[in-house]
Amino acid sequence: MTATTHLPSSFFSLKPQSNWNSTDWDSSLITNSTEKPSEISTNLNNFKYVSITVYTIIIILGSVGNFLVIWILGFKMKRTVVTLFFLHLSIADFIFMLQMSLLVVEEAMDGHWAMGMAMCKLTSFGLFMNANASVYFLTLISLDRYAALLHPVSSLPLRRLHMARWLCLAVWLFSFLLSLPPLIFSTTADDNGIIFCFDDYSEDRDEELRHIMAVNICRFVLGFALPYTIMIFCYCHIGAKLQRIDKSRRGNSLKIIVAVVVAFFICWAPYHAIGLMESTFYFHEDHEIHPVAKMALSIVDYLMCFNSCINPILYVFSGSHLKAQFRRSLVAAIENAFRDHEQLDLGQDCGSGPTAQSRDVINLSTKLSSNSSGNTSGNLEGSHGDVVTVGVVQESQV
Repeated sequence: MTATTHLPSSFFSLKPQSNWNSTDWDSSLITNSTEKPSEISTNLNNFKYVSITVYTIIIILGSVGNFLVIWILGFKMKRTVVTLFFLHLSIADFIFMLQMSLLVVEEAMDGHWAMGMAMCKLTSFGLFMNANASVYFLTLISLDRYAALLHPVSSLPLRRLHMARWLCLAVWLFSFLLSLPPLIFSTTADDNGIIFCFDDYSEDRDEELRHIMAVNICRFVLGFALPYTIMIFCYCHIGAKLQRIDKSRRGNSLKIIVAVVVAFFICWAPYHAIGLMESTFYFHEDHEIHPVAKMALSIVDYLMCFNSCINPILYVFSGSHLKAQFRRSLVAAIENAFRDHEQLDLGQDCGSGPTAQSRDVINLSTKLSSNSSGNTSGNLEGSHGDVVTVGVVQESQV
């Protein structure tokens, strides 16, 4: 097997790297292109440098942002259901960013994997596992907001800290199962001195194609369609509820909800679309499209990585007004953002029985529900009523 041109590596391509760089593919690229081979090589090198730069910026910003959130939620603040979900989300994003740095090294070496087969398997598995965990922790946060705002009384037993811990464990286990294919099928191969890390499902082309199609479809349904549908359902109901709340109280809640849904779609939809297209190209052996698909994979990889980078911004820093953030330290700003979240968790503690505060919340929530036909959130009397009402709005803002 001879490879004359190496495209920037994309660890999220299911196609074996050796197939991407096969003799047939390269000859098709050169024969069907109007550019000379030297021009192709120059363009690919330029793309490689741009890719490395973009990845490096995303990794630095994402690592710093998620590390700050982990430090504050893990060591500076009281543990609640909300902060626990955000903590695990930031852990998944932070580990994902660290593992992405290995791919930058691979790309800088023109796709050469110098860390052995074991690291090939572990890195590929870890990237998918943390990416899946990030998606499902976002989904958990959406469900938690939906339950807290629309079902504050009935959801209270389910929104306790011990239950949240079990939910976090379930997300990690589910992400582990979804990420088993890379752990099982990832391998390395030497191609003229360049070692590639890729998924090798089978030596038989038809069987390999069936595996690729099945994995891509499974990842699309379980890694995007299902969680995104849940998020849309939750945030549509939250948005409808907020429409009935006084505009001065809900603040920028609706804008933040739209930003969350749109950001998730922009960052994840192209990746899964390219994955499904990749299966189609591979099925039809349309080698001429492979260079475009390969570069597109690198671009959508940026977007997917960027989602882990902007999560701290969308889900943390939006909890406080920007002007107020600039007047206080970064740590205080993050702590204040999560205290906004805790307004709905007045009745949550580490125990199993309701406290006096939780009984107040239940009573006031019952009054809130009984007045839902009128001014649902604005007519409660008393300071405790105001706390709950404002807490609902603030919870939905982040």
